[in-house]
Amino acid sequence: MEFVSGYRDQLIDFSELLFHWYRKMVTDRAASGESGDAPDAWRQRLEAAAQSQPASSSIWSLHVIQNTRTALTVENPAQQMHDRFYNDDTLSTGDLAKYVSFINLEEEEELALQRDHFIHVDCLLFLIDAGGCSLGLDFTLSHGPSLTTSQLAMKAYDLLLQSIVFPMCGCKAQRPQYLHVRDEALQRIVEPLILNLGVKSGVESSQCPDPSKVAFRSITVKACHVCKKHSFETTLRACDKCQAVLYCSVACQRLDWSKTPEDSSHRYWCPTLKEIMSHEKQLADFPFTYTAEVTSPTFDREIFLIRNRLCSVYWLCESMLMSASRLYSQNTWVVDRVLAFLTDGTNPYYPLKEGALLVQELPAEPSSMKNPFVTWKSYYKWRGLSLDSPVAVLLTYSLTIYHIITRLVPQHFPELNILNKQSLKIHILEAKKQFDLRLVFWELAVLLPHITFEIHFVGDGLPLEIDEQQFNLQWKTSQVSVGTRTYGGEKIARPNIRIKVCAKPYHMKQGAKADLVVGFNAGFGLSETWLRSLPRLQSLRVPAYFTECCEYSCLIDNQTMSTAAGGSISKPLLNPFRSPFRIISIDNNLPWYCNSYIFHLVYKVNPVTSRLQPPCPPTPPVVPLAAPPVDVLDMTRRKRDKRRSNLRRRK
Repeated sequence: MEFVSGYRDQLIDFSELLFHWYRKMVTDRAASGESGDAPDAWRQRLEAAAQSQPASSSIWSLHVIQNTRTALTVENPAQQMHDRFYNDDTLSTGDLAKYVSFINLEEEEELALQRDHFIHVDCLLFLIDAGGCSLGLDFTLSHGPSLTTSQLAMKAYDLLLQSIVFPMCGCKAQRPQYLHVRDEALQRIVEPLILNLGVKSGVESSQCPDPSKVAFRSITVKACHVCKKHSFETTLRACDKCQAVLYCSVACQRLDWSKTPEDSSHRYWCPTLKEIMSHEKQLADFPFTYTAEVTSPTFDREIFLIRNRLCSVYWLCESMLMSASRLYSQNTWVVDRVLAFLTDGTNPYYPLKEGALLVQELPAEPSSMKNPFVTWKSYYKWRGLSLDSPVAVLLTYSLTIYHIITRLVPQHFPELNILNKQSLKIHILEAKKQFDLRLVFWELAVLLPHITFEIHFVGDGLPLEIDEQQFNLQWKTSQVSVGTRTYGGEKIARPNIRIKVCAKPYHMKQGAKADLVVGFNAGFGLSETWLRSLPRLQSLRVPAYFTECCEYSCLIDNQTMSTAAGGSISKPLLNPFRSPFRIISIDNNLPWYCNSYIFHLVYKVNPVTSRLQPPCPPTPPVVPLAAPPVDVLDMTRRKRDKRRSNLRRRK
């Protein structure tokens, strides 16, 4: 079995949701035409179905968005697979660069005239409810003739019918009480069409959100693990035995049960998944006041962020907005943006008031080395943070490294004496997201001020423009100060952290060996890069710790480590500093949390080391001598007696 929960960008999942819903609408309409029905038969059936749905007091909003700027080109249309232009191994928006490219039509005028070479959605119709939940969408392409207002109104009417009967968000079918249409000309044509449905319409509504503030809640819509059909297309049921994996039919369940090879089938994994499901309550044990909401199986991350105004600086890394900005600007990265969140006076945790405390204040008392923190509650109390604060979502990375240094390395590698070191060189692998959150690692200098940290962010997902760039984080004038100077041989006042960027895979990195290697939510089985990085770690034999989102991923990592380097992983341990935000899965009910489990690599025995310290050779078995024959004994006795008689005669 293979799950990508926690590793795939939310924006890709959301885009596939939009596509599946749109494809269903187009397919249903085409099927009606192929069956020989009248052109309006599909609409008439939808009208009858919509009128039969219960009325509600909800207010919906129709947004018509004109797009004159952005288009996309497909690198190789011949490689289109499963109605998509990318493979299943696409986990991030950066991976899409191999398949599609986004262009600015306003800047590339010559290309804009060659419309056959790109896809341009010039008008998008988007239907949402008052809470910002996506209900349906339709669009027009610039290749065809422009639609009149009447034609656009009919398109909007069809969209409303489909959204009533098959709402994208997966909620129950229902009719809204009121439809808000921002375009006045369009509203006048739509209004008489929807009166037959018992729905009123208007141009203004104070209860409808601004489209720029819409949170795409429907990202949590579930889908079948095998065929990927969403809940608005079919009825989903979990496996009766493990309750972990979702299926749309008995056929899909049987197909997954008997999948080959055997260790990829649900038959093989079902007992293990059942055991993992039993740990759901333990994983959701947090001291925060918002714990019940963020650990719920129906947790809506985007709504939580919007409601708490966590929509800027580092919080963008927890939202789809960050993925969207990267998707468009992946080819226009400039070095100046690297330090965008690292300028003096910036609060990367804004708007949380705790942010100023974390970057502008040092604790009155240093942390105890003999009794390091092992819970969020004890750390929050020492740092003066309220349990209402969600800042743990960002600090999980720095506190996880702190936990590895103070608790795990002394236990697993006592010969390193790591707590008495004055400097530590740490390599963070596949660190694209962690580099975006680089200022959170300042907390390591606060927790362990006697150590000078040198952190290398490594990974081919980092921008090449900043390869080999170096920064200093240090305490200066009552706040964290940032410098871009190189630090070779330079003395810097403690506490401080030195940062270096390596925009290459780890097996290609040059330089001195690290004291400690760390990887967050590694997913060994999801990237071929690990098949080269793990043997590199095996040769270096450096202490290497990794986190995962779920116990299932740890088991896959163990298989990958065995295949790639001949080693294994240690028993995964529950991370007390895991993120409190539950990761909602699309095709399963497993409990996923960022950095939920920690393990270290167990390297295979090094033959060279074995020769230097050879084991004691085994004691050879004692082989008894064979008894001589009887005639030989008699001859020996006669010779002995003859010698004795000769000696007596001489005397």
